[in-house]
Amino acid sequence: MSATSFRNATWTWVFWIVVLVAGTVYVAGGRFPVPLPFLNEQSLFVASVEIALAFVFLGWPLLLPSSLRESQGARDEILNVLMQILVMLLFAMPVLLTAQALSGVPAGAFMSAFGLVLGSAALVGAIHLLGRSFRRDIRPHYYFALFLSQSALPYLGYLVLEFAHQDAWGLVRFFSPFVSVMGVHGDSLALGQGAAYCILAIALGVAVHVRNRSPEVNKQAQPGR
Repeated sequence: MSATSFRNATWTWVFWIVVLVAGTVYVAGGRFPVPLPFLNEQSLFVASVEIALAFVFLGWPLLLPSSLRESQGARDEILNVLMQILVMLLFAMPVLLTAQALSGVPAGAFMSAFGLVLGSAALVGAIHLLGRSFRRDIRPHYYFALFLSQSALPYLGYLVLEFAHQDAWGLVRFFSPFVSVMGVHGDSLALGQGAAYCILAIALGVAVHVRNRSPEVNKQAQPGR
């Protein structure tokens, strides 16, 4: 990974730490325009993790193309994404540890939530690397799939509960990290999701590496994709 590629990722880390710190401080302050009793000191840690997940799934894909514009080949792109994830997690550690202390969250729940953030970042990065290997901007399709899985599906679960009086949240939690992290105190679903996301990300990364080593792809590749 070149120094230029490293510098291109600077804005990603700036936005990441600003969003995470500002969001956590705002939630901790509790000065909302309307009363939100579910956001309090006890739920501060979960709220901080939700903010981190929101940035990973919604904000980071907008910054990835510019941070990878100077990368040379699949190996350099993979190293770039891994470095971005590593630095984001290092920056997030003090914020999440502070939120954990204020909320009184046990160490096991902290590791589950942290693993979910790690797995989510790895999966998002791998998906976009796969799109780059085909030289396509997959962000419209990505955001549409994200809307279906993280907005439409939870809303459907609410409608099933409201009108059919059937609890569908088990299915919703299985597909939505935003919902599963709410139960991080009581079960290990978030940790399982994080592990599954990491395994899928590794598989996608291997596929990207193998694809870009093929002679046909190397012949068609253009500098500065």
